Amino acid sequence: MNPLIPTLTDGLVMAALVAGFALAIFAFVSLIRTRGLSALQVLLWSFAILVVPFLGPGAWFLVEARDSESRSRRRGAVQD
Repeated sequence: MNPLIPTLTDGLVMAALVAGFALAIFAFVSLIRTRGLSALQVLLWSFAILVVPFLGPGAWFLVEARDSESRSRRRGAVQD
């Protein structure tokens, strides 16, 4: 086997690492842009995003989507 040509396993591991890094970056950007969170909440979410690579950002996106949906419902109720 040629050591200069990566094996399939190396490629898959690298793809998973890149996907996890991109997911964490997107989660951090979303976390920073979200208003109404206390400093402690931001710190805890940042810790979760860093420590639990795929589950932390996934949980953040689920919670953020639910909260943004409830905020938009409240805005719609206020405007009606």
